[in-house]
Amino acid sequence: MTKFVLKTCLFCILWGTLLAQAQTYKEPPHFNHIVIIVQENRTPDDVFGAGPGGTRPRCGQEVRFEAGVDITNGGPNLASKEHHKSYITCLTPLKNMVDGGANHEHIPDWTHQFDHGAMDGACLNTKWRQSGHCPEYTYVNKQLVQPYFDIATNYGFANYMFQTNQGPSLPAHQFIFGGTSAPVLPGNSKQEYYKYFVAENAEVADSGCLRGHTRFPNWIDPAGDEHPTPLYRQCYDYNTLVTFQDDNGVIHDKTNKIPGGWKYYAQKPGIVWDAPQANYQTCYFAKRGNGDCNSKEFTDHVSFAESGLMKSAPIFSDIQKCQLAAISWVTPDEAWSDHPGPHDKSLGPSWVADIVNAIGNSGLNSHGQCDYWEADPTAIFILWDDWGGFYDHVPPPVTYLGSKVDGKWECSAPNGWGCGYVYGFRVPLLVVSRHTPPGTVSGAIVDNPIYPPPREWTHDFGSILAFVEHNFELPPIAPSGYTYADVNSLDRVYQGKEVIPLWEFFLGTGRKFTQIPAPHSAEFFMNYYATPQADGTLPMPEGPDGGDDD
Repeated sequence: MTKFVLKTCLFCILWGTLLAQAQTYKEPPHFNHIVIIVQENRTPDDVFGAGPGGTRPRCGQEVRFEAGVDITNGGPNLASKEHHKSYITCLTPLKNMVDGGANHEHIPDWTHQFDHGAMDGACLNTKWRQSGHCPEYTYVNKQLVQPYFDIATNYGFANYMFQTNQGPSLPAHQFIFGGTSAPVLPGNSKQEYYKYFVAENAEVADSGCLRGHTRFPNWIDPAGDEHPTPLYRQCYDYNTLVTFQDDNGVIHDKTNKIPGGWKYYAQKPGIVWDAPQANYQTCYFAKRGNGDCNSKEFTDHVSFAESGLMKSAPIFSDIQKCQLAAISWVTPDEAWSDHPGPHDKSLGPSWVADIVNAIGNSGLNSHGQCDYWEADPTAIFILWDDWGGFYDHVPPPVTYLGSKVDGKWECSAPNGWGCGYVYGFRVPLLVVSRHTPPGTVSGAIVDNPIYPPPREWTHDFGSILAFVEHNFELPPIAPSGYTYADVNSLDRVYQGKEVIPLWEFFLGTGRKFTQIPAPHSAEFFMNYYATPQADGTLPMPEGPDGGDDD
């Protein structure tokens, strides 16, 4: 499989093909900062699915989802001869980002949609079928997500990026932060639990260590079967990308020798997107004194939007003040999340574009102290935490399976990692840096996609974790002898050799920043909660609604 440059002109096609034929592995450059922006609940088919002019086949026709996403022409390649088809009575464009979508629990939603790789179970609601409208089979009007198209065409787009887990946001954010959703480390006193995975969201407003010992999400066992968890706290105890626990149980910050350390931006404490608060090693305070948190405080590593107390979008403030951490996770407020729901306002694409613009233009800010684009370079990864119930036509790579040993289910995968729970559906991935040539596409967009996708161009959440580890010389997440998503990332081998995942996005020698047009400015988001409402009160930050918006 080759790497193509987007077909903006005939010269670009020919030049991109020549580059692909001559391409060899190249060690990626070092970045002083890595920003991981985690949006919510979309697939490539949904976000990049609108055809030229936002059109799609007429309602009532028996049509197919075309294989491959041609972002140059604004959507799927209409000339495609796909291997998988779905019979759809009506394909409807979303008028705004809040419409559409369906449930996205692991069971039954993920398993029904997957249907053993047939990818044909998205619309199971009889009423929806009879009405000719299935929310899963919708696509976003291209005008609403134009900033995403602009980022993809000016920088990088991954055609084969898979959610590592097969469930909703709580486990997804744990995988993005720590490479697993297993509740404990191997070697823990609850040793038998390290081969399980937390598979669902908590059905309450508070999650993780804030919740304590009540209302547990379901787990997946090595057989891939979901069941209520054993009575075990929600304050999960495993290493993360930025912490580890030594043999004496002492928690260490892996990044304490990296200038800038790490930071995690969230809407408010204890929601399902707040990964640090669900982990014993990084939780920053314990509610009701239940003692589930590590005694080491990580308050300085977590930043929230709080009405009347601080700017609503602290990532912008930190960029302006030259306080960008070495490693940053950035999650949206519900108001500018891409998650469908009553609180969403279709602001997500602007919010993401403005973060990119703030970093790209940082050398021009009034302080004049930092240049996160050139002098103090930054790599930006933009991904979506899960598929959100929307349709996607590409089956994920084959998952690991368990087997019975002496009557008990055990994992046949290396060291038990991933058994019964990886990989999930495709999600978009955009990559931005000064070393990313315009229109870089990983995983060629062609008329006849390869099933399964070529491994060397296939990415998952572990790819980003592995790239961060290499960039900052951090050790693997799991203890010696065990593996998590970082070590098992799908793209670690190219032409038979071990490589740094995602390296194909960083082949350029350096370039000037290209501004991404956006309907709203960074100041809009910074002042969002400082602007009084009609009744004179200040709006409050929104977070996922107790297991519904997730």
